[in-house]
Amino acid sequence: MQTVPWSDEATTDLVEIIDFIEQRNAAAAQSLLATVIQSAENLPLMPYLFRLGRVAGTREHVVHPNYIVVYQVGNEVIHILRVLHSRQQYIFCSTSASIEIPERDCVIKAHLEKVIQPMAA
Repeated sequence: MQTVPWSDEATTDLVEIIDFIEQRNAAAAQSLLATVIQSAENLPLMPYLFRLGRVAGTREHVVHPNYIVVYQVGNEVIHILRVLHSRQQYIFCSTSASIEIPERDCVIKAHLEKVIQPMAA
């Protein structure tokens, strides 16, 4: 069975999300944490079940209406790349874009594209 390592960025994303929610509702934070971890651990059972990612070479698992696990399927490993809020528009990062996109979302897209290239080779 495939292993499921988490990138440093995905771990940081999850910690920040859980910390934020925990300040308002500790039980909800623990429930979300368990859901995200369980969902990631179950990816090897059906890695292609979830939608194609907005960045080429990725897939996206909506683990909660507000949170998405972005991952990449390899031969022996499924890489968890990011855990993102569903409202993050991380694919529309162009200077010619007609809408204004937060810089953090553009950084996420750039990071994913950088990580995907070496893994795909």
